[in-house]
Amino acid sequence: MAIVKPFKAVRATRDKVGLVSTESYEAYTIDQLNAKLAFNPYTFLHVINPGYKYHKKDVAGAQRFKLVHNRYLEFKEDGYLKKDDISSFYIYEKNTATHTFCGVIAATS
Repeated sequence: MAIVKPFKAVRATRDKVGLVSTESYEAYTIDQLNAKLAFNPYTFLHVINPGYKYHKKDVAGAQRFKLVHNRYLEFKEDGYLKKDDISSFYIYEKNTATHTFCGVIAATS
């Protein structure tokens, strides 16, 4: 039987949440993506697209994962992301043009 437990999420700080949060990487055109990266130093796109900071366009494989990890740690060290103090279940809502979906994010084993 599955065990469902609360956990401590790492989330954007309250003062940066509107700047860190982003749509799916695939939702942006190349021009939109470049504009976001150029004009918003807090966007999480900098974490999932680490080559931008290092001026490397085609970062792939193990090197890309290492850079993603490094950028994630930088965001935490710079105070853009913070781990919650209390374990919780997280309720979320996803809206599309025609549907609204609700869900719970939890730790499972």
